[in-house]
Amino acid sequence: MKTRFAISVLFLLLPFACIAADDGELWEVTTQMNIPGMPAGMAGMGGGAQRVCTGKDPKEDATRRPDMQKCKVVDSKQTATRFTVTMSCPDGQAVIDQTYNAARTEYKGTMTMKSKDGDMVMNMSGRKVGTCDVQQARKAREDKAAKMKGEAEAAAAAGAKMQADQMKSMTAQVTKACDEATANMDARRFPKEQMAATGMPKEAVAACDARRKELCTNFQTEAGFSRASTHQGNLKAAGELCAVQPDKLKASLCGNALKNESLNFLSRQCPAEVKQAGSKFCPKGVQTEAWHYVAKQCPADSKMLFAKNCAGRQYTALKDAKMRNMCTALALPEGEGEDRPAPAQAEAKKPTTAQQLEQGFGKGLDKLKGLFGR
Repeated sequence: MKTRFAISVLFLLLPFACIAADDGELWEVTTQMNIPGMPAGMAGMGGGAQRVCTGKDPKEDATRRPDMQKCKVVDSKQTATRFTVTMSCPDGQAVIDQTYNAARTEYKGTMTMKSKDGDMVMNMSGRKVGTCDVQQARKAREDKAAKMKGEAEAAAAAGAKMQADQMKSMTAQVTKACDEATANMDARRFPKEQMAATGMPKEAVAACDARRKELCTNFQTEAGFSRASTHQGNLKAAGELCAVQPDKLKASLCGNALKNESLNFLSRQCPAEVKQAGSKFCPKGVQTEAWHYVAKQCPADSKMLFAKNCAGRQYTALKDAKMRNMCTALALPEGEGEDRPAPAQAEAKKPTTAQQLEQGFGKGLDKLKGLFGR
């Protein structure tokens, strides 16, 4: 806003470059704009010399300008060697003060502008260089002003659109990251740094804050805690994001799981509570199809069920989802259960086709070495 006001008021300078005795005086005007806080690269804005054709009455010339039609001259003073004028515009106020030499062929002055966005001072000087056609110069100036105004408005619109597009893209990216982190219960991927940054779109902040609350609510459930614990280091990240201590949360969840007999959660997350319960939950484990619990805590039931339903079969290809899940759970990997079912153990250790071929090739090679004494 400050720069736009400065550009607009810059046009004020041109008609007031002199107080001409006759129509059509050509002046060479030099300006230097200084705005507090302006970047170094823009410090010389408005600098350089311009040739300006002026008429008798600077006030009349100013009010005829398309860009100054909303401005009003509220005060003006004129002597033989000095001219001052105060203009009131919608964006602020401008005061021009010019001092001339005795021959009125040179002048120096300042333009002070005040607006709600800040102040600006423009230093200026001019010298008379000849005569000119006022009407023609006025039309050319008005055309140039209209063109510059149009270009400035187009640039401002393009800048606003670019900023809006960037904010929209940022909102989409950050919101997507929050959605994915929440859906996967992976607090490590929650964009905490971006959310703390200044200038973050309020839509993204609102969306991610809602997703963070959802993630933290889910984290404090058995299902959410179990999902979060599948990612290495994620429990710590979730604890930081949700301001909870994972160890205390886990202890609370395990206590409730033991009370509510949540067998699969107990078998995966709560070894102390499972040891405390012993085998008393095995009948319920079979009844409720808590196969992970049965595989780890109920060896007799696990062996019997595996031998009856899974042994000797390609159970991973079974069409019945329940049967496939049971067999897969009962065939625990080596070392996961203290009393792993023997059938499952045999199934897991059965060599693959590629391993069988490799073993057969190795045996044949040993026989050949024996024949030749090597």
